[in-house]
Amino acid sequence: MTFRDKIYSFLIHRYSIATAVVAFTILTFVQDDLTFFGGIFYVLLVLWASHWNWNFINLKKPTSWSTLLLHVVALSFLTYLLADVILQPIIEISTGDVIDLSSFDGLRGSWINYLIMIALMWVVAGFGEEFVYRGFLIKQAAILLGDTNKAWLAALILSSFLFGYGHSYQGISGMISTGTIGFLFGLVFWKHKDGLITCILFHGFYDIIGITLVFLSKERVAVDWFKDLLLRTFF
Repeated sequence: MTFRDKIYSFLIHRYSIATAVVAFTILTFVQDDLTFFGGIFYVLLVLWASHWNWNFINLKKPTSWSTLLLHVVALSFLTYLLADVILQPIIEISTGDVIDLSSFDGLRGSWINYLIMIALMWVVAGFGEEFVYRGFLIKQAAILLGDTNKAWLAALILSSFLFGYGHSYQGISGMISTGTIGFLFGLVFWKHKDGLITCILFHGFYDIIGITLVFLSKERVAVDWFKDLLLRTFF
């Protein structure tokens, strides 16, 4: 057994995986950025040690790229309508808190920042967050809990909660909304035959919608319209 193989055997041991999952969960509440990049490092280390066995995070080549792209684009727009246009106003009314997107103000009207953000989004969110929250956390936590449907559901809820908390800079409404979207990403990861690649593209195209709307300063148009409709109708 080579040194690389020994590292792999150590990293995928049940106790090592359990330690990584528990550490990721606890440290998310202490320093989320450090935890995220630590998670990326751990996943990449396991992949390297396994001689790039992508099945560790359930990353598989799709049977049809064109079908998959059509699927995720449609899914992204439907998720935007459900989560941003319909659910977000309900969350804001219920919590009395408006989602805080001020950290993205530099995008507004700036083509350079917009293109840079798109590139960073694919690397950090599309690939990075999906590698960690779905590919690693959901799959390994579910296996640790018994690899049953209940175990996968529990792992999905845990990942979604941590994903939402990791966006605390958006305020309470942003955390609830993002956690809900994370739940949808995780559900796709659990149920979709193409695994993680579907989540990566789903996440990426969904974020492109949001980034583009912020760039155009139109991210509140549909949200505020439906929110005003709800307030006038029910309050």
